[in-house]
Amino acid sequence: TQASLTAGLKSESAEMMMMTFQKTLEESKSGFSQTWHNPNTSTSGTVTVISTYYRHKRPCREFVATVYGINGTKNKYGDACRWNQYDWRLNLEGGLLSGSGRSVLQPQILFNE
Repeated sequence: TQASLTAGLKSESAEMMMMTFQKTLEESKSGFSQTWHNPNTSTSGTVTVISTYYRHKRPCREFVATVYGINGTKNKYGDACRWNQYDWRLNLEGGLLSGSGRSVLQPQILFNE
């Protein structure tokens, strides 16, 4: 679920993260990042596209979401597929990077503000 991407973030930061997530996957090429910053919580983050591929005729993107906060830095890797314009959804069905040895997105708290 999309909530797994923003779990642990306060609502204002979660909204910034999701806007950046959608914008990055929609507009950025592989290797490029977009950032967000919430001065009210001293939290910021980046979303970086790692690669693009197709699954069931939909464009999908592997990405890393990084959050910088008072509790340190957290990186989470995952992938998402495009359903509509600016509507990228986390791929939780067999598309996770579970064999890569990386930490992957699951329905759990990823970041704490």
